[in-house]
Amino acid sequence: MNELNHFLKIDFIPEKNTFYTSMAGFVIHETERIPDVGEQIEFNGRRIEIVDRDGVRIDQVIIHPESKV
Repeated sequence: MNELNHFLKIDFIPEKNTFYTSMAGFVIHETERIPDVGEQIEFNGRRIEIVDRDGVRIDQVIIHPESKV
C-alpha cells in the first residue's frame, strides 16, 4: 500500500492498517465482500474498478483519477 501511495503521490490509502496488505484486501475490506468484475467503489475521491477476478481472487483493478467536475 505504501508503494501505491508513493506512485499516486498522495496518501490515497492509509499506510497504517491492520486489515489488509494488498489492494485486493483493501477492496474486500471496503465492500465487506468479494466484488464482481465491472463493479466500482468510490474511495477518497477516486473510483476503483474491478477488472479481473479469478474465483475469489481479485487479479486486477483500475484506479480512475479524480473527476474535475
